[in-house]
Amino acid sequence: MLVIIDLQEYYESEFRKQKKKFKRMLSHILKRIDQAEKNEEPIINLTHVYDGFTIYEVVEELKNKDNVHFLEKEGFDGSASVHFYSKRRKLNTNSIELCGAFYDCCVLKTWQGLKDREYNVQPVNPSLTIRTSKQRKIKYPNGYFTEEIKDGF
Repeated sequence: MLVIIDLQEYYESEFRKQKKKFKRMLSHILKRIDQAEKNEEPIINLTHVYDGFTIYEVVEELKNKDNVHFLEKEGFDGSASVHFYSKRRKLNTNSIELCGAFYDCCVLKTWQGLKDREYNVQPVNPSLTIRTSKQRKIKYPNGYFTEEIKDGF
């Protein structure tokens, strides 16, 4: 299963700040989406409920795929949404790969949440993620988030 996290319009200013890294990540994610489709893996587009639509490039890639599921999460950790939806729909969760924004908060928290629920979550591939910018904090509806990456992630 491929889980794409928080590639939403709300974060575009952050993506522009890291333009080169973001373009490279986006290229890798688009290829990974195609690979998941060919392998008949479920693809979940997981978004934060308040942060708008997924960016155009990703939506264009997902829109004609058969095994795509669109979910929302309410906080940094989207594992509950993935867990309950995949159980209800009986999706194959033998191996879960996470990608998207941001490696040091939402991807991290979802990864930790899925591990706590004892899912087989793959190590996060840095080419499939982007970190928050070191120059500023990311503003979320519930405040700011600046937690750093933990060893072993």
